[in-house]
Amino acid sequence: MTLTFQTNLDEFNSALTRYAALSSKGAAEAVAKKGADFGFRLSRKLLTLAPDKGSVRENRLAALASGGGLKIRDKIRQRVYAKLGVSQTLAGRKLRMGGKKLSASKLVGGKRLNLQALLVRAELNARESGRGFSAFSARYKSLSQQLAADRFGEQRRKIIDRYSRFLSEVGFKRDRDSSNLTFRWGGNESSGKMAVALQKPRQQAAIAAALDEARADMMEYIIRKQTQAARTMAI
Repeated sequence: MTLTFQTNLDEFNSALTRYAALSSKGAAEAVAKKGADFGFRLSRKLLTLAPDKGSVRENRLAALASGGGLKIRDKIRQRVYAKLGVSQTLAGRKLRMGGKKLSASKLVGGKRLNLQALLVRAELNARESGRGFSAFSARYKSLSQQLAADRFGEQRRKIIDRYSRFLSEVGFKRDRDSSNLTFRWGGNESSGKMAVALQKPRQQAAIAAALDEARADMMEYIIRKQTQAARTMAI
């Protein structure tokens, strides 16, 4: 699925039109700059919604200690197997390492862990690292500097995580009559999860708040410019 949102967007676009008209930078650069400002504010808002560092791991370890289970995702399992050089027999019932039956363990942090413990550790690490993914997916550093506002056509910038998974994309398009900036989540499994998460009430509120803050910043500029113009005319 692909995320779209409308909340507070009309008010934002109205302020952006007025901001661009007063800005000496030109409409295209104004769109790139304030769109990037919204992305920065959204990332900050989403970060406040992320679980505290270590809480994901602690909760799952507590569940395991009380007799609960932990599902090891296949991609995590295969990643650990590849790292250790582990392979399965054709029947899929036995694990082998280097042609021999597996009886391996690995020293981690002073403790020797067997394969199952290593799988649990890898799964918990992955879940813990994903606690701030929504915020990370909106964190386009120096976006306005990366976009060439004076260039016609479409430009795209993507957020890719450390596992080379696509999380989100920004598209900036300029033609002779208009310019627009589009944030997109969705299109694959990892980004689709971001799109689903961002449609929850708290995340929708964060989007609305980020738009409101970016709009308030533009309105401050607009009022200042209008006040300066009025003073000039009064002289």
